[in-house]
Amino acid sequence: MPGVFLSHSSADKALVARLASDLVARGIPVWFDSWTLETGDSLYSRIFDGIDQSTFLLIALSPSSVASKWVNRELAAALALEDRLGRKVILPIKIGDCEVPLSIADRLYADVSRGYLQAVDKLTEQLCAEGADTIQIPFDHELVPLRFSRGIYLDDVSLQERFERLVPGLRSGQRLDPSQLVLTPDILFDDLRTMFLQIVEQYDVRPDYSPDIARKLRELYSSHRRIEAGFMSGIVELAHGMMRMNEWAFFGLAAHWFSCLMRTELAGRYLAVWPLSGRENRTDADHIVRSPMSRHEHAAKLFGVSEVFPCDIFRRESRDYIRVWVDTGSEAGIWFRENPQRPLPVKDLCTPTFMYQYVVPQMVARKCCFSPTTPLVWDWKDWYVGAA
Repeated sequence: MPGVFLSHSSADKALVARLASDLVARGIPVWFDSWTLETGDSLYSRIFDGIDQSTFLLIALSPSSVASKWVNRELAAALALEDRLGRKVILPIKIGDCEVPLSIADRLYADVSRGYLQAVDKLTEQLCAEGADTIQIPFDHELVPLRFSRGIYLDDVSLQERFERLVPGLRSGQRLDPSQLVLTPDILFDDLRTMFLQIVEQYDVRPDYSPDIARKLRELYSSHRRIEAGFMSGIVELAHGMMRMNEWAFFGLAAHWFSCLMRTELAGRYLAVWPLSGRENRTDADHIVRSPMSRHEHAAKLFGVSEVFPCDIFRRESRDYIRVWVDTGSEAGIWFRENPQRPLPVKDLCTPTFMYQYVVPQMVARKCCFSPTTPLVWDWKDWYVGAA
């Protein structure tokens, strides 16, 4: 597939994943092995097919990469491709203090040591000057990076920018698939998840084994799998639902709060077994609350408000309803405190905050992860909001 092949050492994968996601967010199609290699692929043939079919090779230079046999083979393959095509293919970016290979030592390169964003901006300018941003790829090869900080906070600004580039394809009837979503590494969340899986896997042979704890671990693991799978499908449901509502400008906002809910639910499960790890308490996880979907005080903390209350969104002609937490101090909250028995049409409260911070993210979360009978509503005509 045409695009940018990102050659790097596995030791640099976390930084390179961030670089790849930033380039994709800027409209540069990237071939990154963590995103495209599948179980059963021949590593050698897939990587060299990727180089041969790509328009450019971006080589991430570091002490690890210049010493890597794989990276040097990829560089040699790209040099041969340059000879065959008669044009520049290789663009270096320096991500660590190292000797630049002689074969490309005369080339200008971006340097992360002088500032990451400055280097990415320079690299983007180089790629755009070479026409990388105009490369057309099939819609089902478009990737949507999801980048988080402190475990639960989605970079919704970059996601919205990326999503807006996909809007024309979505309007024409194309559909996103969960496989097109890619998670970039997050140290806190990834460490908690690894610890959780290790404890679940090894608990049966521990000397302090307890049948009750083993049962609880199995329950946590089962819900962890359900939420992980539902998270990816939920992002896709949000994308298509927001397009149906013609509210795609608020996709990033809705995705942010949906992600906060889901990642917090997952991290809460991981932290529940943290005492079994034998490690000291993690102060960097103090901002993560437990079970915001079911506990009002935790939902309030997650949403950053003093108090939430439950309300039902329902259709009078059927038994369909959705239960969500809403800020007590919001317009909806004030209304229902003053008029507890008087439902309102959803359209009368349809502000971006009410809909895309509270209603839509919780609706999708319940449908995809907790209550499959929850309806997914994208046309709110004939739906009402009332105090639960």
